[in-house]
Amino acid sequence: MQRIALGAVVALAGCVTGSYVPPVDRSSQVSSERAYQAGFDPTWGALVDFASSRFFSIQQVEKASGLVSLSFSASPLEMYVDCGTIVINGVQEGAPEPYIRYAERNFGARLEGKVNVFARSPGGDATTVRVTARYMLTIPGGGAEQVFAFDTGSGHTVQVPNALAGTLPYRTCRPTGRIEMMVLDGIARAMSQPGK
Repeated sequence: MQRIALGAVVALAGCVTGSYVPPVDRSSQVSSERAYQAGFDPTWGALVDFASSRFFSIQQVEKASGLVSLSFSASPLEMYVDCGTIVINGVQEGAPEPYIRYAERNFGARLEGKVNVFARSPGGDATTVRVTARYMLTIPGGGAEQVFAFDTGSGHTVQVPNALAGTLPYRTCRPTGRIEMMVLDGIARAMSQPGK
């Protein structure tokens, strides 16, 4: 009886297939730079206030050069990273699911990164802030660890050693732009606080 049950499980496992669709490049739709109608000092103060109050860890602050360096780890990953979609077909037809959600749930995927924020003012009541992030996404398991490293506006493609049958032999991941927008929007909110 146990042999029959085991045979059925093996047969079902052999029927599992899927499909994978890489993410669309939407980098042109995501802004990582913004002009604020305020001088350098109030913009800088708002940047430091925001960075101190979020999940970022401040690594470096250099007011003279207008640089703030931050580090972060974030979850749920699909808010910050787009790795396309996967469909798992087995006994029942599967529905498309974000690949990063699948990887986080099944393999313990994790995301860490660094953010450099540059503030510069040409003078007067205008300051421009540019945000660039470096994403480090690790997906353990599946026979070999997958490591994706990519920057704001780019992506990274890696070979998958044990890709699910029927899927492409690689995975691509790109930033959603949420980290960059969090910083830019956070500065604007901090500047609008009373007393700023």
